Amino acid sequence: MNKIIIPCVLLSGLCYGQQETSDSIKSANIDQVEIIGTKSVITDKSESVGRIPLKNLENSQVYTGITSRLITQQKIYNLDDVVRNAPGISKGAEGWAGNVIYGGTEYTSRGFQTQIKALNGLANNIAVVGDIQNVSKIEVIKGPSATLFGSIITSYGGLINRVTKMPYEQQSLSVDMSAGGFNFGRVGVDLNLPVNKEKTLLSRTNIAYNNQGTFTDNGGYTQNIFVAPSFSYQLNDRIKIDLNTEFNAQKVSGMGSNVMFTLTPAVLKQYVAALLAGNGVPASYISSVTSKMPSTIQEGFGTNSVSDFNLDRKMSYYDKNLVSRSTTLNLNGNVEYKISDRWKSLTLYKIHAGQR
Repeated sequence: MNKIIIPCVLLSGLCYGQQETSDSIKSANIDQVEIIGTKSVITDKSESVGRIPLKNLENSQVYTGITSRLITQQKIYNLDDVVRNAPGISKGAEGWAGNVIYGGTEYTSRGFQTQIKALNGLANNIAVVGDIQNVSKIEVIKGPSATLFGSIITSYGGLINRVTKMPYEQQSLSVDMSAGGFNFGRVGVDLNLPVNKEKTLLSRTNIAYNNQGTFTDNGGYTQNIFVAPSFSYQLNDRIKIDLNTEFNAQKVSGMGSNVMFTLTPAVLKQYVAALLAGNGVPASYISSVTSKMPSTIQEGFGTNSVSDFNLDRKMSYYDKNLVSRSTTLNLNGNVEYKISDRWKSLTLYKIHAGQR
């Protein structure tokens, strides 16, 4: 019997791969074709999206689940780059470097803005860590989901749910190290360790240290340390207790946010007119003043091109002595009670805080 084994990678339910065959083996005399695929990098089911364990085809909600397997393959270290793998969503306003506070970076999904404000299916709109060291998968959920997640963390465009890694029974250790330009360096550690011999108490600790410089001339940098221990305790055959914690400390020097020029001549003209009118200035005088003001950038500066201003793109307008520090803490616990083989009760509790 002639048999061909085709290795492939599973992506969105499809198998992508190729196999060269010799002239002696043709499609006419092949008795069996065996396709061996690696595990999919896109999740095919979720308990958080529909609040019940449904497969993609069983769930009417449109979503994309990006697993840690794809994150590892692409060498991604922040949430912004992870979300880029989801179709139909684009990045909008920037968040703070290395950390996402109060939802942070904004994304546009189906024409509406949304943010990363869900953690393991719960609202987490105060402090969300931007590091992916303890991320198991990212679920980008399209469309309105307020009935399942609440209106605080979702919009008409949907929401983004961050699912963290959980302990398991095998002992394992994973270390990841990366280095790059502008003094970039990162070390990540993932340690899973059963605590007792019965393996009813499990622990998993994720630690990451990240240092990133800048291309500008001020010597700015971002330093970030992230520690995320998690525990799982099987109290008996029916009750299981999980505890997830995240602590993130960040130091940023000379890495300010983007400078945006929003005070255009037209905006200034409207502002001056409203200011004068609010102080009781006659309309005729206001019209006389505003008529002498430029209405376009061309009229005000004599050019429409930024390159004509001769700005040095490698010069920073922030001094490296301007240092900001922030710390965030997330604590999530849940108790799972197995009612029967088909039903279970889940009670969740969370504490999150941030300081800047």
